[in-house]
Amino acid sequence: MSIPVNVIFEQMKKCGYTVQDLQSAFPYAIESEIESRLRDTSLGLFRTVERFGYLGTHKCQSAHLNIDEFGNRFVPIESLHTRSLKSITNKNHKLIHFYGGSTVLGSHVSDNETIPYYLLGILRKKLPMEDLSVVNCGGNNHTALHCAFHLLDDCLKGRIPDVAIFINGWNDAMHADGGGDGIIPFLDSCLMQSQSEHGERVTIGELKASLIGQNRTSYRERVIYSDQFGEHISYFRKRYSMAIELFDSIERIFGTYPFIYLEPSPFRACRPDQDLMPKIRELNSAVPMIKNIFGTINEEGIGYVLGKVQKSRVRTLLSNCEQDRQNFPLFIDETHFTPAFNSFLSAQIAIELAPFLIKRKSKKIEVSERSKKKSTNDSDYMYPLW
Repeated sequence: MSIPVNVIFEQMKKCGYTVQDLQSAFPYAIESEIESRLRDTSLGLFRTVERFGYLGTHKCQSAHLNIDEFGNRFVPIESLHTRSLKSITNKNHKLIHFYGGSTVLGSHVSDNETIPYYLLGILRKKLPMEDLSVVNCGGNNHTALHCAFHLLDDCLKGRIPDVAIFINGWNDAMHADGGGDGIIPFLDSCLMQSQSEHGERVTIGELKASLIGQNRTSYRERVIYSDQFGEHISYFRKRYSMAIELFDSIERIFGTYPFIYLEPSPFRACRPDQDLMPKIRELNSAVPMIKNIFGTINEEGIGYVLGKVQKSRVRTLLSNCEQDRQNFPLFIDETHFTPAFNSFLSAQIAIELAPFLIKRKSKKIEVSERSKKKSTNDSDYMYPLW
């Protein structure tokens, strides 16, 4: 079996960058340690599990990237997989799941440099008496719709958080030309094949076998036409709105409250010196489409893109950030954040989240004993799709 190409190093080489160009993002690390971060975290792209599109990652261990048995990245402050199980029956324990794409998962940064890690540290200081955990449920390439199904997947298996935080936007814009990630045909196939002709549920293994011929399109090599920008906005709205509707349904059924944030973009108020490797962005053929969507959001407002009803559900992380006064780099490459920016964003989230956690009483439902049981063989788990 051949070793997969390391995407980040290939991109850096093609654009003339070296590891030294990232020194300002990791001032406390020597060059070899920075390179180790990039090497470890890029492996996450090759550990993606096909499940409702691209949900979950395989269990793995390395110096900087560690994924537990549930497909969640470690938050080093504590052993989260143990506390996640505890939270099912402990009503006093507050469980926070953090969903998103590689931004949340933490591409190019260590386990203790991700947004969920910083958020837990801040909440522990603000709420010293609270028993709480933050679980990093991020996954490479995840859109808002992927994250909605990931939360549903967790809830159906008994891992029901009190609060689910979502940071999405870039990947949703990436696939706004019609769904280059293949999730729509995947879900259509799931609906058609989730039951046999006799009305019996099929297993995940059987479902995967029936979908093995469906390949993900090469979304970085698409041809994007500017005269279709209106259609792109429409598709972005449709997918994002579908996700919000599913978040609302999950809240009604399982009691999980969603905090939905629009992902910061390098196309909005980012100084040149805060963008460490901007040339890598040019390798992505979808950039004109992404730039137009975020530009439209910036100029017309999120309500113009998502509609007035959805506007109240989506928050922005950059409305009062005063980026011109920040003295640290924000973006490492195409869209991924530096540790300093991850820390900054987690503080913005904590300002709103901490008072909410103090006031809110747990509304998590108690799930059945059967749904609590962890399957010994995931491919044979009888999965209730809908």
